[in-house]
Amino acid sequence: MIKIKRIIKDLIYYGLSLLNFLIPKNKNRIFLYDRKYKKDNVHALAEYLSNSSYNYDVIYYTQDIPLVKLNNIRYINKFHSALWNQMRSSLVVYSYRGDGFIPFKSFWNQKIVDTMHGSPLKAIGYSLTDEKINSQIFPFSRSFDYILCLSDYFKDVVKKRFGASEEQCLVLGYPRNDMIFEEESFVAHIDIDSKFEKVILWMPTWRNPIIGNSGISEDKYSFPILNLENIQQVNKLLESKKILLVIKPHPFQASLKLFEENQSNIKTIDNDFLDKHNINLYKTLNSFDGLITDYSSIYFDYLLTNKRIGFTIDDFELYSEYQGFSVDDPLSLMPGDKITDLNGLINFFDDVLEDADGFSHEREEVNRKVNKYTDNNSSKRFIEFFENIGTLKKR
Repeated sequence: MIKIKRIIKDLIYYGLSLLNFLIPKNKNRIFLYDRKYKKDNVHALAEYLSNSSYNYDVIYYTQDIPLVKLNNIRYINKFHSALWNQMRSSLVVYSYRGDGFIPFKSFWNQKIVDTMHGSPLKAIGYSLTDEKINSQIFPFSRSFDYILCLSDYFKDVVKKRFGASEEQCLVLGYPRNDMIFEEESFVAHIDIDSKFEKVILWMPTWRNPIIGNSGISEDKYSFPILNLENIQQVNKLLESKKILLVIKPHPFQASLKLFEENQSNIKTIDNDFLDKHNINLYKTLNSFDGLITDYSSIYFDYLLTNKRIGFTIDDFELYSEYQGFSVDDPLSLMPGDKITDLNGLINFFDDVLEDADGFSHEREEVNRKVNKYTDNNSSKRFIEFFENIGTLKKR
């Protein structure tokens, strides 16, 4: 069955590649693929182009065209139009290959770029141990000419996990990280009357279903530390300390009963909430006094703020066994409190409230390793790179 799927994918790939070869490219056109409108690196790049003096013809493909559109960006939502513009554009950019992006070989100085949607801490891409499985998978490196990396350290990881060559790995920084430096206030965007001493963001990663069914929780997509038995206790504690805890669960966790009841000091948000309040989460990251996460790559970006990070690792051994990591020693890349139970979570709240920080030096060391650039010029570097190699024609 795997071989049949591989043959079908090859036929589609080479058929579309031939068609792409025959279609002339517009050296002034940029095609941005964001089918599910996840507003990641692709959206950040669109916003940069919209607000800059560039005069490129920018096509943004998404199924749900936003009510508020960026200036100087042409939105499309039809598949056939997207495929045509993908072939006509000199620069093609996407962030999520799993969202239906259709790969084919580029021609005539056209470049296809995978901006990724986070640096690989958890296991993604190829298996590091099963070469037989890897040989049967459609080669990731055929999906792009270039793939974005945050640093030379992650370049080596991407080469292993995606079969990318040295030349395909671009260390330019993520366009979305430019937004962190805008320093918008999250609380100012929402209708909350209470005054809080501290505001903490909690963003866990996705759990593979097998983890949820392995004794950690009866729930298929369990949530770390916090549960129905202790959420009221945690809320009262936060209330007494005047701390607002903002939780953005993974979409697969959002339907948990844990989040059904409103809490005074625990605010659960999702993408619909952010859209309703016109919030770009990355623009507000620097307004949070601390971040709680587990194995989500958002903390590599949050390191740019040099603020406290707490890591919930109560399922570390299980996660390592069933999901795995892309790096050999993930704990060495986690510069912050290792939270394994409720007491550890409470201690983290106290430390943030009291500005007690024993991990500042460690964060700086990891930040230097995982973020080559610590400025807000990643989008600028991205566009200038493709201008300099002749993919885009300067005007």
